[in-house]
Amino acid sequence: MKKTALLLAILLLAAMSCSQPAAEENAETTTAAEIVTPEETEPEETEIPDNLPAVQYDGADFRIYTRECCPSHKDGVYMPEQTGEVVADAVYARNLTVEERFDVHIAEPILGADGDATALMNAVRAGDDMCEAAVWHYKHLGDAASNGFLTDLASAGYFDFAQPWWYQKVNDAYSIGGHTYIAVGMYDLDNFYDNCCIYFNKGMLNDLTGSSDLYSVVKNGEWTVDRMTELYQAAYDKYLEEN
Repeated sequence: MKKTALLLAILLLAAMSCSQPAAEENAETTTAAEIVTPEETEPEETEIPDNLPAVQYDGADFRIYTRECCPSHKDGVYMPEQTGEVVADAVYARNLTVEERFDVHIAEPILGADGDATALMNAVRAGDDMCEAAVWHYKHLGDAASNGFLTDLASAGYFDFAQPWWYQKVNDAYSIGGHTYIAVGMYDLDNFYDNCCIYFNKGMLNDLTGSSDLYSVVKNGEWTVDRMTELYQAAYDKYLEEN
């Protein structure tokens, strides 16, 4: 179990994680003449340590079960070669770094139909060691978690959800009673490929509210579902019912 959890932590760290510089052994005492003035001091290290142990896995496969409906799910965790596309090449470079550092093989993902997590739960019931991790739809993984089919990542010992490669607010919302069975981070390319936006008509908004500025509403933290629904209803009443 610890091996699986560590391998999962290794993969999900994504491109932001970096190895720690090795400490020098038997360092000599620095004399006063060797002290560097602040002006001459080299810039501090900006890489963020991942604090994972130095282990090797003898080329073991790390298998991921994911949905076949959206290419980004597979592409976010596996890229067989460089393509020249920025995000795809970042995935390839990340996986290559992980493989070389830990002597592990990130296998081509196992794809399943985009329905529910039945196949995953059936595999667990049958003792079928089909994968180490599942990148699936959260609405189906909730059933798997509540029925005891997923590992509690919070107690696995290798996950630090305060690190910037995790989406902390989302993961906090998914956690229950200090247990985290589902976690979202920068490994998920949906956050890059499936961004959404809301358009609005400034003229209509000005007619409804006397102002065409919604940007300050958002910046002030006042853009809520209730506020959006209120404006939708007002626009419907004014422009659709009148016509």
